[in-house]
Amino acid sequence: MNHYLLPIISFEPAVMEQGKGSYVYDTEGKAYLDLNSGQFCTVLGHCNEEILDAVGQSMTKLSHTGSNIVSAPVLTCAEHIHRISGAMKAYSILLSTGAEGVEFAIRYGKHIRKKDGVICFDQGYHGLTLGTQSVTFAGKFAMPSVERVYAVPVPDTFASRGKLEQLVEQLEQLVKRVCDKVALVLMEPVVSVGGMQYPDAWYFQQVRRICDENGLLLVFDESQTGFGRLGTWFAYEQLGVVPDMAILAKGIGQGYPVSMVLFREELVPECGFAMTHYSSHQNDAFAASIVNAGVEYIERNQVLDRVKETGEFFLLRLQELAGRNPHILQPRGKGLMLGAELYFEGVQNYRNIYHQIYTEMMCRGVMIQGTNGGRTLRFLPDYLIEKKDITFALETLDQVLSDRDWSECE
Repeated sequence: MNHYLLPIISFEPAVMEQGKGSYVYDTEGKAYLDLNSGQFCTVLGHCNEEILDAVGQSMTKLSHTGSNIVSAPVLTCAEHIHRISGAMKAYSILLSTGAEGVEFAIRYGKHIRKKDGVICFDQGYHGLTLGTQSVTFAGKFAMPSVERVYAVPVPDTFASRGKLEQLVEQLEQLVKRVCDKVALVLMEPVVSVGGMQYPDAWYFQQVRRICDENGLLLVFDESQTGFGRLGTWFAYEQLGVVPDMAILAKGIGQGYPVSMVLFREELVPECGFAMTHYSSHQNDAFAASIVNAGVEYIERNQVLDRVKETGEFFLLRLQELAGRNPHILQPRGKGLMLGAELYFEGVQNYRNIYHQIYTEMMCRGVMIQGTNGGRTLRFLPDYLIEKKDITFALETLDQVLSDRDWSECE
């Protein structure tokens, strides 16, 4: 492929031209079932006509305003988010990307608590700006390194209560040592890049307790889990925990670059924050119109209920696949955010195997995505995906995994 794009990642030979619903189509007209809704963004399907109409109408009214100018769509958006945030009773700001949202949350968390330390998961992913990379995989790849980032292990999906208690004790001991330096605890409710782990709700309830007892802010990065992905508006609703801040991105923008940061009502001073924030695309009317269209569509069409039902169907079919195919282990998921392990006896490095499985699936018209060094498959389809398409995708995966001895590809 000849192009002038920076070669920072490898590109597929197929060039996509259009999308509709759960499918995208390349320039040759070939259809691909997209099991990850773009990069987990087109949650109401590619080119949803109702969303496009609403967004198109907004562009005929107002394109942009200054950072200190409030528009009607932004006020409506803030009202929507305040309402659907439940016990959080959130105040919010519209931004552009998940990384920008995480940067904003970290910046204001440090300002509010007047300390600069952050506790995070050792396998979490929050972005690749310097600030966000400092808490992505505990800053392993950040250059220069950022001081006072403290990491704790991610609880495994299937961890016993005893193991969870050990991890909570580990966190408590860390907080005792560094509390005077730490402003906030930043965690993903579902650890996606780190291997599709779903820590138990009890663990997060203990994290909330520890934060309350030590004056730390609890921040949830809900860039992937928020806006209905798990069958509720936010993951924290299922955990019995109300965070001090939550970051939304990806799905909230319907494929457009939109993010939000939510602050718990009690955290917002009546007289305003002493520290200001300016960005060329904060509280944009265009971004707000996208969020508004999404909220209204989801509520009008009872999409959250559909996510729960379809997610249960997907997980059941994934469990059935694991029951008959020895190369799929530990199927798991909530709503339409699911994962499973690839397994080949004796294999340690899954990157090459995954790449070849991915390529074969693309040849058969199904787009999948792996993480955790290719060992873990993750599935985050659009909320409107049909059950027949889920069945087709998993039958195709079953066929591909059974066609040859993939362990020879290590």
